[in-house]
Amino acid sequence: MAKATKDIAASLRARLLNMARASGRDFDALLLQYMQELFLYRLSISPYRRHLILKGALLFLAYEMSLLRPTKDIDFLGFSTPNELNEVRNSVVAIASIDLDDGVKFNHESVVVEPIAEGAEYKGVRAKLEVRLTADRKMLQLDIGFGDTVVPGPVEMGFPTLLDDQPSPNLLVYSRESAIAEKFEALVSLNILTSRMKDIYDILFLAERGTFFLLTLREAIMTTFARRSTQLEGRHMLFSQDFYTNRDKEAQWKAFLQRSRLQLSSTFPEAVTRLMVFLEPVCSSSSTMNNAIWNPADWYWKTES
Repeated sequence: MAKATKDIAASLRARLLNMARASGRDFDALLLQYMQELFLYRLSISPYRRHLILKGALLFLAYEMSLLRPTKDIDFLGFSTPNELNEVRNSVVAIASIDLDDGVKFNHESVVVEPIAEGAEYKGVRAKLEVRLTADRKMLQLDIGFGDTVVPGPVEMGFPTLLDDQPSPNLLVYSRESAIAEKFEALVSLNILTSRMKDIYDILFLAERGTFFLLTLREAIMTTFARRSTQLEGRHMLFSQDFYTNRDKEAQWKAFLQRSRLQLSSTFPEAVTRLMVFLEPVCSSSSTMNNAIWNPADWYWKTES
């Protein structure tokens, strides 16, 4: 049995190495993504699948974004579960203890947890655990936040896999509306100081690929801003000429696209203008737009006549 497990692991490693060579991707980043996938699969077949809602960078894989920018952690919202270190550790240990013939070994005895704090405010729990594939070892990091509300609610979705013959995790994930709301709030809260170009890109990515009901997106934004005590009026600086003509921001935008190997022709002013067309009507109080539906093909909010 031990030899069979080693053979499976060696075969999987060879396939991942071939994939990295063929795609030009960094092998270590690909290996980490594979290990993250297998943790998500274990979560999906565990009793905890409804208590950890996927968010963050890996969420965008579920929404069909090619993950060209590596992410070192998996972000979750803790849902109907206590914001306590021991409870989180017990959950992660239980998930990591699920033994499958997929070549990867999660060391459940290595799980350590610590509070995530920003300033004096307690934000959540970070868990780390050791994962191995043959002689390769990675530390998996899970960041679990608490207290946010997903509007209109978590979405059940299949998660894509690197290898076609691997089972796909079926998970609860953030809604597109709440994903946009949190990224928009991060941009507004940092204001002119923001360097989070990925948040602009991610919002536009979602806006390009689906319709939205204006009232639902507005509820998600209002809920997130209220939860984080961020003033919505701060968006005006984000949409101002001073911001989108800022040379430093333009340089940050170009560097982000190049670093992430993203093919996008939009200049920074064009990207911010598209962002404003998408989000400003949602943030305004005009009741004439209440029944509007987002039209991604023509990039405007369509109201019923």
